[in-house]
Amino acid sequence: MRAPRTIPAPASCAVLFLIAAIAAAGPDAEFESFKGTFKLTFSGGGSPPPTAADRLAAVESMGTFRHEGSTRLLVSVIPDERDRVAALLARREAILAGRDKDSKGRNPEPYLKEVKAALDEEYRVLEAIETACAGLEDRDAIAFLGQETLLRNKDGRVREFAARVLGKIADRGQVPGLAKALKDREPPVRATALLALGTMRAEEVFAEILATLPDKDWTVRSAAIETLGKLLDYRAVEPLLARMKVEEERLAEDCAEALEKITGQKFGRSLETWGRWWADHRERALRGERLDLPKEEPKPEETMGDRYYHGIPVRSARTVFILDVSESMAYSTQEFQEKPKPGESSRLDLAKRELLKAVANYDPKGSFGIVAFHSVIVLWRPRTVPATPQMKADAKAFIDPLVPTGTTNIYGALETAFRMAGMGLSDKYYEPAVDTIFLLSDGAPTNEDLTDDSPDRILRAVRDWNRLGRVKIHTVGLKGHSAEFMSALAHENNGIYASRDE
Repeated sequence: MRAPRTIPAPASCAVLFLIAAIAAAGPDAEFESFKGTFKLTFSGGGSPPPTAADRLAAVESMGTFRHEGSTRLLVSVIPDERDRVAALLARREAILAGRDKDSKGRNPEPYLKEVKAALDEEYRVLEAIETACAGLEDRDAIAFLGQETLLRNKDGRVREFAARVLGKIADRGQVPGLAKALKDREPPVRATALLALGTMRAEEVFAEILATLPDKDWTVRSAAIETLGKLLDYRAVEPLLARMKVEEERLAEDCAEALEKITGQKFGRSLETWGRWWADHRERALRGERLDLPKEEPKPEETMGDRYYHGIPVRSARTVFILDVSESMAYSTQEFQEKPKPGESSRLDLAKRELLKAVANYDPKGSFGIVAFHSVIVLWRPRTVPATPQMKADAKAFIDPLVPTGTTNIYGALETAFRMAGMGLSDKYYEPAVDTIFLLSDGAPTNEDLTDDSPDRILRAVRDWNRLGRVKIHTVGLKGHSAEFMSALAHENNGIYASRDE
């Protein structure tokens, strides 16, 4: 006999009662009974109105059915959930800009904290929907995701969701549908379908994947490069070399990383060295011979020179540097809560010195931005700017007078950087505003009202903002930083974590 469904707290008494009341029925009757409760929960009907916790409980309960009917219902509520997230993001933006009618003229911090909490609840609901669908084994349910949702749903956000979930399910029967989705009109759908095919190592659609390499949207090109690297097919070497020649910093670096995965060689972005190596090995490789060769190291002229930030290479021409200027940044780089001894640098001194060096050596053909933060955000420019000598001098004039104060609002700093990037990377513009973020901090995250923030909440938010995974986040931790959080943030976003906890 099927066990009753377990519903996570908190959820309203009304919803819990309805779910518990129908749990004793048989599977089919149970599902039919629960459909109405599920729809009521997401329509906002009932008294009192269902909360986000109620919707989460309903999703997790519906997810246990794991068949086509339950999957249809879960997919059907994604647009409403996405609209709720968009409305909350818009309200948070309005509060920050002083345009929100409820908070105008008042202390905005409680309102910002309230919206942040509400956003986290909606992100939990969306994650629960994805988790439920990613665990599907029912053939009809998977076919519904692939044949109807991915290829026919009118909402691009839903098609993107289907592509991502199909990649997690990794059912090879869905490869043809994912290949068709490479021609979707929405760039996020094309990019997500590419990443799914890469996860599945779908060599049978190599030609279709290769055809996306010159896509006009940078997120799609980036996903195509990553996917070709995962296929480990020597036929991709020449197209990737040609792509590296025309791409800017970050995507050129992605090409080099993909080539390294395919060949085992590490020549960085030296087209000359790659060309020599490929000329020597091309015929054998394309015949299908296995090339068990030692790695050849890049030549001195192929190194990054002075373009590093705390030991991490700056391989992007569209970067945002996030700098912690909280009160603890006045402390010693050696001790947890002590001021530096005479002649020693403070944490902020060290951070400024490294940031000024990174700005001075930054690619003059690129663009960059700076976000300083403590309890509030101290923004240099609302958008990235060209890395001209004048802008670099202006950045120095911004960085030099910064002083330690307040606490550690990492959520707000990352949110600001992603707004500069184009939140969710689904803007209509083809060129990226930001493709790389560097976050430096020495402390655990806090809210705007100085209370402790949840690292898990920040990670959940970033997973949604960076759903395509195209923005790399590198993290640098100074003395006292939250190593587990900073490491996870970099790992989940294809970045490098560097601890300077000396």
